[in-house]
Formats: sequence, C-alpha cells, structure tokens
Amino acid sequence: MSQVARECLTARTSAILLDSSYMAKIYVSGPDADRLVARAFTRDVGSAKDGQFVYTLMLNEAAGIEGDLVATRIYSKNGGGADSFSYYV
Repeated sequence: MSQVARECLTARTSAILLDSSYMAKIYVSGPDADRLVARAFTRDVGSAKDGQFVYTLMLNEAAGIEGDLVATRIYSKNGGGADSFSYYV
C-alpha cells in the first residue's frame, strides 16, 4: 500500500491533523456580508451559531465549484446598537 493510500485510509477510519496555516483567510463584513455569503457558499453559513464552523463549497459566477472551505459566523454589535454578523472564511 502506498503512502498516499495509507494516509487516505487513516483519514477515513481514524483521525488526522492538518496544518492549514498556509491556506488563505478571508474576513467578510459590512452591510451586504450576509447576502454575499448566502450567494457564494452552498451551505447556509448565516444560520450557524456564533463561532460554529461550517464546511461548505464556494461557488464562482457560473455556479461552478471554486473550492471547499470552512467558515464561521461572528456576532458583533455596531456602534449604533444594531446587530450585525461577519464571517471568517
């Protein structure tokens, strides 16, 4: 069995540790953050609990898959007292 096959088998039957520090991080905020996240991702990240991570796919303009990612919703209170949400992807 090859090294790649052993790693895949371990990931499916046990647990793995993945260093994702080299991957890009995106912070989505502002008045249209909810609308952008709803349009760009296949899962409803906006209904996640604050701090809950959601595995989803990111789509391009033609609804093709650009990549898979993990996103979380972050609650914040604006200076004017209005509730808002930002997303860390």
